[in-house]
Amino acid sequence: MLKSGCFILWMLIGLVCFESCSTGKNASTGTTTTASSNKDDGRVSATVMKYEVDGCTWLLVLESGEKLATQTLLPLEFAQDGLKVIIKYENLKDGLSTCMAGKMIKLVEIKRK
Repeated sequence: MLKSGCFILWMLIGLVCFESCSTGKNASTGTTTTASSNKDDGRVSATVMKYEVDGCTWLLVLESGEKLATQTLLPLEFAQDGLKVIIKYENLKDGLSTCMAGKMIKLVEIKRK
């Protein structure tokens, strides 16, 4: 009797844990495409900013003032303070970085404005 009671208890705990974790969203990737686009193709204007504070080197600043930190190093040809660029990016939910100043992104595309 005690074994069947424990089995039922564990099954209920497992069911509750399983149900509480499901969100109804596709969680196959930790990325979502940005919604802060001013063009139909997802590209936005930004300015490269040298920022050697909070573990950062370079940030991308959107026209709205929002600061973005790239997951990887900024390509050297774009590492110029004040450079105007057009970027396409994806928001990262689970990115690791030493930079604590901006929202973590994966840079998909960058070109000079």
